[in-house]
Amino acid sequence: MQRISKIGLAMASTCLASAWSPAVAQEAEDQAGSSNDIIVTAQKRSENVQDIPIAVTVVGEAQIGRQNIISVTDLKSSSPALEFAPPGQTPGSGGFIRGVGTVITSSTAEPSVGLVVDGVPQGNVPQSSVFDVARVEVLRGPQGTLFGSAVSAGLVNITTNAPKLGEFSGKAEFELADDGFAGSEYSRRIGRLVLNAPLGQDAALRLSGHYDSIDGVTRNVALGKDSDRNDRGVRARLLWEPSSDVTFNIIADYNKINTRNAPYFTFYNTSSQALIDVLADCGITIGEGNNKTCNPQEVVNQVEQFGISGSMDVTLGHHTLTWTTGYRWQNQKETASIDGLPSASPAVQFPNIFYGPGYDKKSMFTQEVRLTSPSSGSLEYVLGAFYSRYEGERDYLSRVSLFFLPRPIETNYLQRPLVETMAAFGQATVHLSDAIRVLGGARYTNNEVTARVNVLSGGAPGFYRAKSKIDNFSWKIGAQADLGPDLMAYATASRGFKGQTYNDDSTLGATPTYIQPELPTSFEVGLKGQILDRLGFDLNVFHTKVKNYQAQVCAPDPQRGVVCAPQNIDSLTTKGIEVGLFGEPLRGLNINAGLIYVDAKFPNGFIGTDGTDLGGYQVTYSARWKGVLSGEYEADLSSDATAYVGADTVYRSRVRYVTAGGDDVTFKPHFITGARAGVRLANGKYELGLFGRNLFGIRQPVLRYNSPIGTNTTTQILSDSSFRVVGLQGKVNF
Repeated sequence: MQRISKIGLAMASTCLASAWSPAVAQEAEDQAGSSNDIIVTAQKRSENVQDIPIAVTVVGEAQIGRQNIISVTDLKSSSPALEFAPPGQTPGSGGFIRGVGTVITSSTAEPSVGLVVDGVPQGNVPQSSVFDVARVEVLRGPQGTLFGSAVSAGLVNITTNAPKLGEFSGKAEFELADDGFAGSEYSRRIGRLVLNAPLGQDAALRLSGHYDSIDGVTRNVALGKDSDRNDRGVRARLLWEPSSDVTFNIIADYNKINTRNAPYFTFYNTSSQALIDVLADCGITIGEGNNKTCNPQEVVNQVEQFGISGSMDVTLGHHTLTWTTGYRWQNQKETASIDGLPSASPAVQFPNIFYGPGYDKKSMFTQEVRLTSPSSGSLEYVLGAFYSRYEGERDYLSRVSLFFLPRPIETNYLQRPLVETMAAFGQATVHLSDAIRVLGGARYTNNEVTARVNVLSGGAPGFYRAKSKIDNFSWKIGAQADLGPDLMAYATASRGFKGQTYNDDSTLGATPTYIQPELPTSFEVGLKGQILDRLGFDLNVFHTKVKNYQAQVCAPDPQRGVVCAPQNIDSLTTKGIEVGLFGEPLRGLNINAGLIYVDAKFPNGFIGTDGTDLGGYQVTYSARWKGVLSGEYEADLSSDATAYVGADTVYRSRVRYVTAGGDDVTFKPHFITGARAGVRLANGKYELGLFGRNLFGIRQPVLRYNSPIGTNTTTQILSDSSFRVVGLQGKVNF
């Protein structure tokens, strides 16, 4: 009854407040090549990106195709402020913006960078694939006033393509690369299919699907098998406009990922001669490019995900009322070898640490209602209310085998997280004159978190439970001024909120430790404008101070590989400057470029895993300098044929992956470069070309950390982005 009453209260309260229709913005054309007409929904209404007082990077559909982006984590190559930790190491999608993210593996932790798809927050049940997407908006800085608690560092806002009324159309796209072809270091087979069909005069259905197969990135020499990852999914989107005042959008998606023989990690370096000898017997040479393990047990990771959402947009006079409901569900089964070594024996005097089978079920329900005023007039506002419920069940087994013990040491854990959030919010902009505007917004949030842990066997058997409820008031104020027809300046101050969590690691043998909410206060000053009406630019300076920053220190553990302890850092400051440039400087040439400098350091007295005082060290997953550049030039060959050539590159200065000193857990400054070339025929109806990613084979890992195996041993995780791939790509529009 309590749960039903809370949902009922949220729904009743939202009847008084609702919002602009996502469908309006989703139907906006992708115009990434024009600096004048890039439409975004960063303030939950359809607006020109150059008119809003928010730092936003827009990645349009054309750029997504040019950079071969197929997953959310690939977006880090398009935005200088955005980075990602590997899946499973952080909550949500694992995003970091301007150096701030969440590296807590607690089951009740929330992300610092939110992911929203078609107006529905993804929370800890995020989509990972990018397909049939109109655009992506990367919003920097706290976005809590309009988007809630899990956006204390920023937001990735994805808009998929909406159905088109009265039109039957479609397209098919592919990428094909084989290991060994033209220097490719693994195999990549990507497929995309889209169909748009009218359903009478006032409705349309859009069906889109994807198939991603990536094989041979790593190899298990003990089994003689390469890694293989198959990711496939579908989305159905129905648009119905029964009248000029009412619009319905119903979206359902299903995705399944099967991964086999992808190691938990590979060995990067060690001073243990015994470990070097064991790996050499398997034919493995330790080093930066080592992509091999020698594990006699097959590693499997299976993820199945489903989501459904519905929105109703009703015009009420000059206002728009929107009701959006979303539900997401995920089921994961995983087994993993933490050591990646042959079976423990007198000849192999290292432990075998095996995780699994692990079963992880998650679900998230969200409801939002918003009221949006018209864009004309001296006062514009958005009012709304929000409710979400996230719950999960994680059941997993840890098994350690030692050659001198007759049987493995086993421990079984069961975690049941529950997070409920209710909120009311509003934001308004007042036009003091044609050139000057001020804005203010606020959000009241009630966040309730429950951590429940069972130790079913081994460790300290028992049941541990902790529960807390927090009320929070977050806000935003700002002003903007048009300094000329092509130049706007703005200044904002905002207070964000990320909810409390617990260290529910059951090995503690006690009530889960409480981790306080994270409270960022951010100041930003920026300029936006145009150059010769062909290039758009944005420049901003930012300063964010985070109170009770949620971090963790991980230490090698001989039974589970690594054990991480979440904790609060009293205060962490990140500050810097960003600049972006986009548009068409010359006919046929489109560019997107950005550069960021981030000064984000651990405070003095913060002690890392290895006992190092990390005060003054750059925070994890944050390069001090990062730049991105993507461009394509297209030239006519005939009246209906064009040739194109493009390139993109990403520069990062040194990156530290874990809270420890020394260079072993960092990666050097580097560039990662891609290119493409081909032809388009029949006015773009057909396309065929060559593409290459990471052309110089830079072995940038997605994670490095200290290992409990051997002496002074460092391990790393390599992904497909750590290796070169070259292949064919094509497209057919019909």
